[in-house]
Amino acid sequence: LNTSIRICNCQCYSLYCLKNIEKRRFMSEKLSAKVFSFVGHLANFIVINLLCIACCIPIVTAGPSICAMYYCMLKVVRNQEMKPVKDFFHSFKDNLKQGCILQLIVLVISIVTAFLLKYAISIFANGSFYQVIACIIFIIAFAILLDFTMLYPAQAQFANPLNITFKNAFLFAISNLPYVLIMLLLNILPILLFLGWTELFIVLIPFYLFMGFASTCYVNCRFLKKIFKPYVPEESKTEEI
Repeated sequence: LNTSIRICNCQCYSLYCLKNIEKRRFMSEKLSAKVFSFVGHLANFIVINLLCIACCIPIVTAGPSICAMYYCMLKVVRNQEMKPVKDFFHSFKDNLKQGCILQLIVLVISIVTAFLLKYAISIFANGSFYQVIACIIFIIAFAILLDFTMLYPAQAQFANPLNITFKNAFLFAISNLPYVLIMLLLNILPILLFLGWTELFIVLIPFYLFMGFASTCYVNCRFLKKIFKPYVPEESKTEEI
């Protein structure tokens, strides 16, 4: 009887050990898969970031370049297969003509807005009437910033004429204001650091050169996934909305 009990105990202990070994092996494999996934995403971010910066050097091609980065990152947040070089240049080619025109329009509007803001700041202390004019300019400039925040994602996601893209971008921004304000803050963060905290900006330059813009785009795309969800079917680029 004692021998039988010992055999039974040994069998139970063996089963317990085997279960622990299997459990540890499963956890180890799961951890390894997460590590490889993280390293893969990190490498993709670096590739996309470098491609985006390189394609933005001719300023006129910054539009299709930013659209391509959003296209890739939207695929990442939707857990779709994403090949960084192939998908980037696929979107870049798709948006080349319209994206370049969009970028030229953005540049012109930005220059005009900058002069208007400078004028508004200069007249703000000249009395109530000028303060009202300055406030109107500030509100218009803020609305333009909101529109620009959603402009490139809308161009990357939807196949529309430019006038519809500008209109939809503004409507997306107004109807999802909390998300878009966070996106706007993330987008202008390097500029704010440059103007107000130069030491930190210098420290972060390597980060932005290698993966900062792609990381910002990825965080933005977490919000864009929710914003675009009612309008986006299974395919990556939709028809007019």
